[in-house]
Amino acid sequence: MPTSSSVQKAFLDALPNTFKGQIYDLGSGWGTLALALGRKYPEATVIGLETSFVPYLVSRILTAGRKNVDILQIDFFSLYLGEADMVVAYLYPKAMNRLGYKLDDELEPNCLVATHTFAVPGWEPFIERRADDIYNTPIYLYREI
Repeated sequence: MPTSSSVQKAFLDALPNTFKGQIYDLGSGWGTLALALGRKYPEATVIGLETSFVPYLVSRILTAGRKNVDILQIDFFSLYLGEADMVVAYLYPKAMNRLGYKLDDELEPNCLVATHTFAVPGWEPFIERRADDIYNTPIYLYREI
């Protein structure tokens, strides 16, 4: 399910104005958020991780020519995420629960974790905002400590 433009705007607005390092977009789908992150953070490297072939293929086409955005067809649960400086995710609740354990095990201290719609169970966000859409979609920012 793609992130709507109003949620994407609120999500990007909640993130820091500048950022350097590696950003992992987990379940990057059609690549629209990875592309937006690449535009917002030209000095960062954005790595979109998607398993489904058609969204992966479309996202590769959409991000072609962006030197700081790469899309990989891989299950992020099989990939070590410890090199990430920021992790973004929009996943269903069961995956978010599983993700929380993975991030607890692998992330370095102070890695920024940003999600929308679904929270990471058991984690306390340091910022929680709402998008200006019909669902009042929640946006959560966490720091792994």
